[in-house]
Amino acid sequence: MGKPDLIIGLRKKIFDFAKKNLGKMVGNGQCFDLADKAMKEAKAKRAKDYGQSYYYVWGKKIAIANIKPGDILQFKNYRYDKKITTLFEDKSGGFMSTYQTRPHHTAIVAAKKTNDILDIYEQNVVPEGKKVQLNTIYSKSYSSSVKVKMKHSSGAQKEATVTTTIKVGGSILAYQAVLKKI
Repeated sequence: MGKPDLIIGLRKKIFDFAKKNLGKMVGNGQCFDLADKAMKEAKAKRAKDYGQSYYYVWGKKIAIANIKPGDILQFKNYRYDKKITTLFEDKSGGFMSTYQTRPHHTAIVAAKKTNDILDIYEQNVVPEGKKVQLNTIYSKSYSSSVKVKMKHSSGAQKEATVTTTIKVGGSILAYQAVLKKI
């Protein structure tokens, strides 16, 4: 088995472990436990193998642009703010805004939808608390607009511009698993 095949195999084992535990609590429900147990099952080096640090190391550091399902993410003071604004031609409309934080957090990549939008397996976050859940996060700030037909407050279908703005703060470090030498 060559090195690329080994990396693919490690990623698959880590991804499969997270997917298999969706809706369940791994360990005591801490975010660390999900990644740690997945790495242990995959026979990969775990954070403890890299020494003690407040922000864990999970293998070979890689760029977010190069992540694949089964890679590990370590968040540092991460927060995203998401605002969706709807504006009709008559200047009526409204907005909805949400945010999420992950000040010190670990997760497993489930999918990279785009270079900016990632699906992750994680636990110890809202809404499911200590159960493994599949959530979406954003790796960098961006804004996009689209014109759509939608129901206006008058009851008529009218064209509106819907703008989604994502502001990201903090950082996300990405790691590719490394096989533990026995």
